Amino acid sequence: MSYDISFQVRVHGTDLYVPAWHSANVTWNVRDIIVEFTGLDWNNEANNGLCTDVIPKIREGRRKIDKTIKEYDGSKSPYSLGQLKSVDNFFLEILDDWREFGVCYPDLVPHVTFWIT
Repeated sequence: MSYDISFQVRVHGTDLYVPAWHSANVTWNVRDIIVEFTGLDWNNEANNGLCTDVIPKIREGRRKIDKTIKEYDGSKSPYSLGQLKSVDNFFLEILDDWREFGVCYPDLVPHVTFWIT
């Protein structure tokens, strides 16, 4: 199974959200890495907050993973190098998609929510 990411916007006057952009996906087996490096709860099948709050945590998590990969010592890490690189690529894809979304829809940026499905 995998986590799929989408940026969604709430329909004015309702409790409904509509997808505004589809982003990255990654397998469930790396959830612990994502949580550890971002500090996010990573709630599946849920709105995980405004992208303007979530994206900076993913950006910081990517910096931490990049440093961990550069200093990797398999005897001291609970994670494999492959898992770390997979999450690094996942974060990079989300950040690239967010940047592209902001260029295409700058007026929506303050309103978009981060969904994990």
